Amino acid sequence: MGIEDRRSVRLEDPGRMVQTGYTAGARGAPAFDWVRNLLHSLEMEYLSEDSVAASDYLTSCLFALGWNIIRAILPDAVIGDWVDYLRSNGMPAMDAGVGMTGTTGDYSIRYGDESITFHDAELAPVTGLLNYNYSRAIHHEAHPHRFAVQWIIGRTHGQEYGGHFYISSYGVRIINTTDTMIAWRPTDKHGTSLANFDPGDPDPPYGQFGICYCTSTRLATVLHRYGNDLQDRTSAQDDDRSSPVPFAKRWTARDEAAAVAAQEFLNEIVAGVLMDD
Repeated sequence: MGIEDRRSVRLEDPGRMVQTGYTAGARGAPAFDWVRNLLHSLEMEYLSEDSVAASDYLTSCLFALGWNIIRAILPDAVIGDWVDYLRSNGMPAMDAGVGMTGTTGDYSIRYGDESITFHDAELAPVTGLLNYNYSRAIHHEAHPHRFAVQWIIGRTHGQEYGGHFYISSYGVRIINTTDTMIAWRPTDKHGTSLANFDPGDPDPPYGQFGICYCTSTRLATVLHRYGNDLQDRTSAQDDDRSSPVPFAKRWTARDEAAAVAAQEFLNEIVAGVLMDD
């Protein structure tokens, strides 16, 4: 499953922008919980609880990778009050919805045919956005921290196809290419120009995919008022959880078989089986 199976948060704009992570819920029905934005029922042939859980896990890993890049390269002026906001409000990490009590853990990234795992790393902030071929007219927003960050991960076409980022408060245009990271203040007027493709085409030749680190101003308030429901539920899950991995929601028969094989390998090393000449 992919971004096309999730509900876009801005139906009036070209492209797709999909929320991931934890949400404050609808204004008329506030609830602090993992997003529930599937467009289709789990009864669909290609959708299952495992596929949704795997999708949430992979998305959380992608955001964790980007967040560690942000922490490594951006100055404290950009992320200092952001980190303070997360810590002072006791925000959970983006953890695929399993309700971790900490903000560090293991995450894995696919690189070619290999999977690379980062251990005891800082996980991503509580919420974010996935976007594909998304454009929006000049606007401004309020966030609980001064800056937001957009990471364009992939783009198929050149500069002449448009789809670039503008900060009109300063007359700045940022040319989007693959692996472009942008930090800006959401209170400044900004937007993304239209790209040169037919928005009615369900499978356009043009493609631009990115993720955005941003936070609703309602999130902390809803967490403080309604977060105990989530904590109670995940505490009950923890009591019945035997998996040592951070995102235990993903633990399937395949994971169990891999864990058994890994343990057998370690046992052989300890017994000296693999050390014989």
